[in-house]
Amino acid sequence: MNLLSENTKDPIISGLADKMKAATWDLHKKAETSGVVNDMLRRQITLKSYALYIRNLIVIYEALELAMTHISARNSFKPVCDPALFRTKFLRQDFEAMSSALKQNECPLLNATKDYKKNIEITVATNPAALLGHIYVRYLGDLNGGAVLARLLSRVLDLPPSMLTFYSFPEIEDLGRYRDTYRNTLNQLYLKPREISSAVTCAKEAFKLNIALSIGVKTHQY
Repeated sequence: MNLLSENTKDPIISGLADKMKAATWDLHKKAETSGVVNDMLRRQITLKSYALYIRNLIVIYEALELAMTHISARNSFKPVCDPALFRTKFLRQDFEAMSSALKQNECPLLNATKDYKKNIEITVATNPAALLGHIYVRYLGDLNGGAVLARLLSRVLDLPPSMLTFYSFPEIEDLGRYRDTYRNTLNQLYLKPREISSAVTCAKEAFKLNIALSIGVKTHQY
């Protein structure tokens, strides 16, 4: 690919998804071996910890999806701001379905979540293109690993489908094809070099925020 000079004002075909994957590979692996995510993958998760995780994800996805609605006004970003991806409604459904088994105030908003939400809000206000980093980390993660986590949580916690709707995408018929198309769409975005750089930097920060949240859930004292 013949990329233009870093000094050009013209956009280039970004290859953004590939760049973010390469830049975040080590952080991705760390995320899978940290905190509550590691507990899920090792089948050591408890209902209380999972409910706390879901409670805090609601706030993060709500902030992210509001921000995505804002940047979708830019035509080039519309394809990666597809409402079919939005998870807030499903997270709320899952948490409400679990809440009858939990005591009041067992699932507070964690400081890591407040930091994560603030980062999203600052990003969309000051550098909207960088938000692509947050979008990449959350939604490609959901599209890639959601079905596996749903099966695992169903077995380990004996959760019914009504508590696992977070991992379902009812508006997407072929999840595998959609995932590949979505990744290609990110790769084919026309972005300026500084936008590419800021999105990659944001993707790394998003992984760090996710790791902090995961550790925060695991270490929370009930």
